[in-house]
Parts: sequence; structure tokens; C-alpha cells
Amino acid sequence: MTEEYNSARNDGAAKETQEKVGWCRPRRGRVKLNVDGAFHMGACQAGAGAIIQDDMGRMVMARWEPTPAVSSLHAEAWAMKMGLGLLSAGQFVKVESDSEQLVKILRDEGPYPWQIQCIVR
Repeated sequence: MTEEYNSARNDGAAKETQEKVGWCRPRRGRVKLNVDGAFHMGACQAGAGAIIQDDMGRMVMARWEPTPAVSSLHAEAWAMKMGLGLLSAGQFVKVESDSEQLVKILRDEGPYPWQIQCIVR
């Protein structure tokens, strides 16, 4: 069944390139925060998740919750805020997000949509 699905999905479609990406550990004695947000327009539902792992890849803390987001970027910003809130003061951390747009905004390299201004201040 999986082969049929993949065959049907790829018939006549542009070929996608896939890059294998693995988890990169933080420096010794530090932690890594991975965040992700998701938004489903049809259902008007969104969620945000965050996980903190130590330099050996062990989970230190994780959290997921539904969010009042109105877009994917909004959900990603909620996830970042939630994840940063899980960290201890003074903790050295490497932060990772799959939202290129949010990363650019946080680095002051991209436009700053009004929908997320109150989240990322």
C-alpha cells in the first residue's frame, strides 16, 4: 500500500529533493531547545511544541499545547516563546527552529509581521 501511495504521489509531479538532516548536539554542558508550531487553516487549530535535550541527547523537558495562532508563523512564534519559557535563567542554550522566517525575524533580518509582535518582544 505504501508503494502504491508513493507511486501515485510522484506520478507527473515535480521531483522533490530530500536532504537527510540529523540532530546536532549542543556543546558539552549546554542544552538544546527545539521548537515547532503547526497551523491547520481548515480546522482553525494550531499547536506549539518544545523539547530541551542535554548534550547527550537525553530529554530534559518537553511541552506541547494548543495555541490561539492564526497562521503557521504565529504558531512557530508561540512555540519559540513557550520553549524559551522552559529554560532556566542563565542557562546556555542552542535554539533551533524549522521556521526560516521566524529565525530571520528574531535576527532582525526580515519583516516583522504585526501578528507576532506581542509574542516575540
